[in-house]
Amino acid sequence: MTRLQEELTDAEQTKVVPRVSRLRNRNEGPAISLPFGKGGLWAPLAVAAVGLVALPFLSSFLKYIFAIALAYGVAATGVGIAFSSVGMLVAYQSATMLTGCYMALWALSSGWTFWGALVLGLMGGIVLSLIMAIATLALNDFAFAVLGFSFAFLAQNLVESPTMASWSGGDVGRTLPISSVFGLKMNVPQNAYVVNLIVACAVLVVLAIVVRSSFGRAAVNVRFNPFAASLIGIPVPLMRVGWVALAGGLGGLGGALASMSQSYVAPNTYDPVLGVIMVALALAGGYRHLAGAILGSAVLWGTTQSLQMSQTNRDILVGFILLVVLVFARDGLLGAACSFLRWTVGKHRSEDLSVDGKLG
Repeated sequence: MTRLQEELTDAEQTKVVPRVSRLRNRNEGPAISLPFGKGGLWAPLAVAAVGLVALPFLSSFLKYIFAIALAYGVAATGVGIAFSSVGMLVAYQSATMLTGCYMALWALSSGWTFWGALVLGLMGGIVLSLIMAIATLALNDFAFAVLGFSFAFLAQNLVESPTMASWSGGDVGRTLPISSVFGLKMNVPQNAYVVNLIVACAVLVVLAIVVRSSFGRAAVNVRFNPFAASLIGIPVPLMRVGWVALAGGLGGLGGALASMSQSYVAPNTYDPVLGVIMVALALAGGYRHLAGAILGSAVLWGTTQSLQMSQTNRDILVGFILLVVLVFARDGLLGAACSFLRWTVGKHRSEDLSVDGKLG
């Protein structure tokens, strides 16, 4: 019996202990249906299939746009996975992306390879997110989100400040050395598109494995009832720190990908508004689905950026699409598509059974 159980009254134990038993069974048993990370290993396969099928039909300009959309989708996936697993909203994802950009800049300038720059961007995002998560352990979910948004403002202004302008480039930004992967130059739109697609699919494979592990099952327990989860020995604060760090790492990875695809980084690109956009991408695509944020990025960012219209009209269109999705498809575009597919398959099965019954 734990110390918390000893402090409970008989009435409280009557209410809590059954919940603890259910959570213990869920934590020890196989994770068959989790409320987040839906899609499993089918998610990267679907993203790869759609991305490769679309490749011949995209112009050079669209390949560039959707290469950036894939990078942003990786960062938005981090926001979605942290919120859907342990309920923590990473509102400072723009800061982790900015960190990943400058880690990639330093790595490439120092002669590192593309993969080395990518790993360094990932680690930079993890370290920054760990600092934020550990420093805010005493805060609730809402306070963490608000503080994260404020931190995004601080990070951008710090990088743009005269003190760091000689290194960061200030408002003008910095040009990155052109990186290459297996001899493919990342400043070629098609190469950037294919490489970013491969990285995005690899990220989804890793997340599918993590979600189905004991780490993922424990996150379900923390989200369902943190107090009861602590009674069965799950370190709730450490679980939250772990998932937030994972989200930050994906932000750093996405930022590194985006900067190497553009061969350029400017602090004003990664302002707090971009952090809000990352949340919007995850919500629009369906943050409970592994591939949801990538779909949201392709639709909300990629498609709208490819349209020939002013930035104001583009922002209005993005807001309208997001509003429609949140009202009519609360599980996001991918959730709505999956529901429609299940309904269609169920309808055809019902019709087949009806015909078989009549023939019989």
